[in-house]
Amino acid sequence: MLGRLRARLMALVSRRDIEQEMDDELQFHLEMQAQANDEAGMTPEAARREARLSLGSLEGTKEAVRDPRSICLDTVWQDLRHGCRMLGRNPGVTATVVLALGLGIGVNAAVFSMVNMLLLRPLPARDADSLVVPATTVRGSQEGQETSWLDITDLREASGVFEDVTGYLIELGGLGDGDRAERWGWWCP
Repeated sequence: MLGRLRARLMALVSRRDIEQEMDDELQFHLEMQAQANDEAGMTPEAARREARLSLGSLEGTKEAVRDPRSICLDTVWQDLRHGCRMLGRNPGVTATVVLALGLGIGVNAAVFSMVNMLLLRPLPARDADSLVVPATTVRGSQEGQETSWLDITDLREASGVFEDVTGYLIELGGLGDGDRAERWGWWCP
């Protein structure tokens, strides 16, 4: 597989050499056919003419022999060159394209960094599958409440079950409404 890939890449780089090799090979076949026609009793001019007719168009034969994938790569290369020339002729469009690509790549990189950090990267714990999240429950309620820092301290000191206990709290602020106010803070271990 690597040999075929290398041969295709070399074909792109040394296109002139390959074209010359095809010309030489077609000329060889033409001469061999002309020699066979000459040995069959034809005159040299008629033998060459018949050999050309039997092989058909040399350019058509070259097109049939060429690797279709290399032709596709040539077309892509030509399209890229044409696109670069057109962008060079229209600086306003070029600036817009470069700005749009830059913004798109930047946004994609930022979003992937966040997704990678929050979802894909494993937790920095030795055995992340055994992590638990404690929650304080109030009698008569089925939902867990926030665990206070004092509860986390008690769990850390009294527990022989957990190897380590830590906690975090992230609140962006607080609001008050008359005599009722929500506390806010930022604490982590």
